[in-house]
Amino acid sequence: RFMTPAAVRYLGARAATVNATTTALGKAAAATPAALAAALARDIDACRAAAEGLEEAMAAVAHGKNAMDHAQIMRDEVKPAMARLRDCADRLEAVVDDEYWPLPNSREMLLMS
Repeated sequence: RFMTPAAVRYLGARAATVNATTTALGKAAAATPAALAAALARDIDACRAAAEGLEEAMAAVAHGKNAMDHAQIMRDEVKPAMARLRDCADRLEAVVDDEYWPLPNSREMLLMS
């Protein structure tokens, strides 16, 4: 909810860099920035899919018949969905510039006193 808009704004900035580099220096010079922007777009899509998967997993908890069902759904569906979202969020945090990132990053949280 917070990460995706920030990552999309950053992707827009990266796309503008690719366009400017292509215009100024040619397509070959923009190959690396273009590849980085494409990887960022894939990570954004992965995070969106992971967030949707987590929402679906959380909705499944409501269908549990008892505490044991709820616990098993949490273990088998919710926890893995959370891990998938965390993995792609960590990838986004690593590449999206701090200027765009709306949350404290891991480094900042470790240094808070």
